[in-house]
Amino acid sequence: YGGGGIILNRSSPTIHNCIFKENTAINVGGAMTLGSSSPKVINSLFINNLVTDSTWGGGAIVTSGSTSQPVFINCTITGNRGADGGAMYNENLPKPKIYNTIIYGNSSGINDTTNNDIQNSLIQGLSITTNGNINGSTNPLFINASSGDYRLQSTSPVIDKGSNTLYNANGGTLITDKDLAGNNRLSECTIDMGAYEYQNPDIYINWDGTSWSNTTGPTQ
Repeated sequence: YGGGGIILNRSSPTIHNCIFKENTAINVGGAMTLGSSSPKVINSLFINNLVTDSTWGGGAIVTSGSTSQPVFINCTITGNRGADGGAMYNENLPKPKIYNTIIYGNSSGINDTTNNDIQNSLIQGLSITTNGNINGSTNPLFINASSGDYRLQSTSPVIDKGSNTLYNANGGTLITDKDLAGNNRLSECTIDMGAYEYQNPDIYINWDGTSWSNTTGPTQ
């Protein structure tokens, strides 16, 4: 039926630094089906999951029931396919919280955002720019999505656009957590959106007696 990767029913675990990849379900929730459940999903990637039914959706995730209040924080959800809600399908008035998250490049975004709390995120199909959000038509500039590299390019518009407060308040610990690549979750002063933190190399200023130049490490 649903939940090609995981099914939760009246359950609220914390899911940290996981990859849900190439799972398939017939009806809903190619990767994850949440029935009256409120997990916290942190620093995780949903990629190339599929719902095969031509009517239902939630290529990556389905949330169901008014008591469902899952939190998705610093997730990257991309390349997923479903008839409706390629990334996420909400049914029966759930209340998902979506923070510091990138939803982009799916067959579609979220079918219904009526009761969603979306902050500091880039959500495909949504043009909202309040509460720290970025217009969902903006390319987040992954390094190479076609080869499965969803780290951020140095010019990505989602760098430093997350919320440290939301991360720490919803199950994360910035000073010790790692991103999905195993790097420090916080590289500069403000967390990035998505599962991967852009690792800005240290810049050193070098004086050669004539001019200043930037290098990526101290001179010997």
